[in-house]
Amino acid sequence: MKTKDIAAGILTALPYYADPGGYHAQAEHDELYLFATDGPMVSRDIDIMITLGWTQQYAGRDYAQDFTVQDYRPGEPWHCHT
Repeated sequence: MKTKDIAAGILTALPYYADPGGYHAQAEHDELYLFATDGPMVSRDIDIMITLGWTQQYAGRDYAQDFTVQDYRPGEPWHCHT
């Protein structure tokens, strides 16, 4: 994923945290995670995240299918591969 898409995803998610200046991310090897937001994202911002290449991983999701707005779960973190 391009650095500009990582940054744009973080900036899209920040308004959904109660404390936008807090710690909302972690990295592990080649993956970056944004913790679950404090409030649900609106459809337009979910589309932005998906277009940038961000997804959510959780039990029960069919990973053979592309991630869509319908797959979004407010209580799940976002992640991307760097």
